[in-house]
Amino acid sequence: MTMTPGTELIELETGVFARLHEGLTNAGIIIGDEGVLVIDSLRVPSFARDLIRDVKHITDKPIQYVVDTHSHWDHAWGNEEFPEATIIGHENCYAEMVDVEWNERWRESVLNSGDAWSEEAGLVNITPPNLTFETSMRLYFGGRELHLRYLGRAHTGGDTHIHLPDDGIVFCGDVAQDGGVPYLGDSYPEEWPDTDDRLVELPVERFVSGHGPVGE
Repeated sequence: MTMTPGTELIELETGVFARLHEGLTNAGIIIGDEGVLVIDSLRVPSFARDLIRDVKHITDKPIQYVVDTHSHWDHAWGNEEFPEATIIGHENCYAEMVDVEWNERWRESVLNSGDAWSEEAGLVNITPPNLTFETSMRLYFGGRELHLRYLGRAHTGGDTHIHLPDDGIVFCGDVAQDGGVPYLGDSYPEEWPDTDDRLVELPVERFVSGHGPVGE
């Protein structure tokens, strides 16, 4: 199986994968009975297409759902590559991604960053979630119960945690990460510690963050 260079696919439980990308953004893949749920669409359409290709290496089932952990470009600007999928995010994530001033600020920031993908990012059709929730949402997918949880403001105003209670796994975006300092520009530093406290209270053994290795 030939994966995208720089990526590693770890099967945490049967049908539950962490796709780690060294120095870049991680994603999650959950295979159900009839389709696939992807966690984060990544930074630009070409990254999303790489992710789609990697999914096809492990299953021929269609991608039915994409969950945005939050609104930032490196996690959600690949959404346009999933036109047939239901894209889920917190209502604040949606509000940020449809805000014209927010879009202009982020696009200008990326274009001026010197990032290798900034030119492609400048052409992105920013695509917000088409299904939102306020506090929590439960999905029953492939015999699994998935809890989508909003635990409070932290890295952004709309961080979603994807909790698999029966597997002891949570995908937590950039709210927690093993190593490095997360981007603080859109954060709520006074509220973040309380959100972290609620996160660590969940009955989980493994944390898959938006960057870096799987934590315990």
